[in-house]
Amino acid sequence: MSRISPHIPHCLRLGLIGLCALLVGCGRPHEGVKKAYEGAIKTGWKEQIELQKLGLQGERVLNWEQALALMLEQNIDLIRARRSLKRTKDEVDNVLRNYLPGLTGNMNTPNLLDVSSFSFKDLQFNVYTLFSFPNPKQVFTSLYTNKLSYLGAIMAYDLQLRQKHTELFRLFLDYEQFELKKQKHKWKRKLAEKSLQIDEFKGQRLMKEVEKEAYELLKEELKSQNTIGRFFGSENLRWVLVQEGMPTFDYLNHPLDIEDPDKVGQRALQLTALDLERTRLYRRGIKARYWPEYPSINISLPTLFHLNQDTKTKKVTITLFDSGSSSVTLNSSWTLDTHRNIKKQLEEHDFEQELRVKDIKRKAQELIQNLLHAMEGLKLLDRQRRYLEFRQKAHSAAMAQAKAMDPDALIKESLTIKDAALQLKRAQADVHMFFWIVDESRWPSFTFDTYVMSDPNSKGKKLRRPKVL
Repeated sequence: MSRISPHIPHCLRLGLIGLCALLVGCGRPHEGVKKAYEGAIKTGWKEQIELQKLGLQGERVLNWEQALALMLEQNIDLIRARRSLKRTKDEVDNVLRNYLPGLTGNMNTPNLLDVSSFSFKDLQFNVYTLFSFPNPKQVFTSLYTNKLSYLGAIMAYDLQLRQKHTELFRLFLDYEQFELKKQKHKWKRKLAEKSLQIDEFKGQRLMKEVEKEAYELLKEELKSQNTIGRFFGSENLRWVLVQEGMPTFDYLNHPLDIEDPDKVGQRALQLTALDLERTRLYRRGIKARYWPEYPSINISLPTLFHLNQDTKTKKVTITLFDSGSSSVTLNSSWTLDTHRNIKKQLEEHDFEQELRVKDIKRKAQELIQNLLHAMEGLKLLDRQRRYLEFRQKAHSAAMAQAKAMDPDALIKESLTIKDAALQLKRAQADVHMFFWIVDESRWPSFTFDTYVMSDPNSKGKKLRRPKVL
C-alpha cells in the first residue's frame, strides 16, 4: 500500500489529502440528492401534515381594496416579475461598471515534483490591475440596448398588473357564484327533508341527489379556496370575498374612442413600437460591419505588488508599484465583405421586417374588429338585462301574494332568477374585462415607485425607472 512520502512538507501533505477528499465527495451525487430529500423535502412535507392537522388558520375576509393591496404584496407572479425587473435595471447599471479597473492576484510555485527543497520562500506572489479603455460604440450600443430592455420590462409588468386585476375580478365573481350554489343546495336539502315526511320513496331519491351534490360542492369549495390561496400566496386560511368596493363599468353608454390609439391599447402598442426600435438597432449593427472595428485599447497599469526569490542567490525581492510593467496595446480589424454575406443578411432582415410590419397591421385590424364586436355583444346583453328586470318585477308581484301560492315554487323561482342574473353579470364582465385592459383612462400613469420590492433584502428601497414613451 502506497503512502505519502515523509519528505513532503506538512502543509502540502494536508493540501493533497484535502484535494483527494474533495474529489471523492464530488463523485457521489446520490448522497447530495439524498441529503436534499431528507432535509428540505421531508421537512416541508411534515410541516404541511401538521398544518393539515391543525386545520385552516382562521378566516380572512377581504373586500376589493383589501384584496388588491394583498395581491400587490403577496402574489407570487408579481413578486417574481418585480425581481426580474430589478435584474433588468441592474444590467443597465452594470454596463459602465464593467469598465472599472479590475484587480488580479496570482501565485506561482516551482516544480512541485522536486519537493525535497520546497519552502514557502519559493512561492511568487503578484498583484496587478488591467483597464480596458471603453469602446464608445460598444458602450453606447450596450447602454441603449439594456435601457430598451428595461423599458420593455416596465411595460410588460404594467400589462401583467392589468391582467392580475382582471383575474382578481373574476375570483370575486366565481366566489359569488359558488355562494349562490350553496344557497340553492340548502333549499334542495330542505325540500328533500319535507318530501321524506310526505313520500318516503321520493324523499329518499331527492336526498340521495342532495348528498351527491353536497360532495361535489365540497370538492368545488376546496378547489376554489386553493385557487384563491395560490393567488394571494397563502393557502392556510379560509378566504371570504365580499362584494364591496368593486369597480363598475358602463362601456355601453360611454364607449371607448377606438380612433385614438393613445386612449385604447396604448401600452400594448408601445411594446410593439419598442420591438420595431429593437429591430432597427439590430439592422444598424449589421450595417456597421462594413466599417473597420473601433480600436480596442487595453491599458495595463503598474504592478502594485510583486514578491520573488532568486533561484541562485535565494534573495527575496519585494516590488511595490513597478512602473516599468505598464503597457498600452491597441487592436483593430477590418473585414471586407467579399462574399456579400452582410448584404445578404441585410436583405433577409428587410424581408422579415416587411412581414413583421404587415403582421402588426393585421393584429391592429383584428383588435379594432374585436372591440367593435364586443360593443355589439354589450348591446345584446343589455336586452337580456331588460328582460331579466321584467322577470324580477313579475316575481316580486308574485311574492306579494305568497299566501296564495306554493312557497317552495317561489323560492325556486327566486334562486333561478338570481342564477340567471349572475350568469348575465359574468357574461358582461367578460366583455368589460376586455375593454378594461385596453382602456388607458382606467389605469393611472404607471410608475414603479408605487410598488416596493417584496424582497427581504431590499429593506424598503424603491426602484427608479426611466420615463416611459
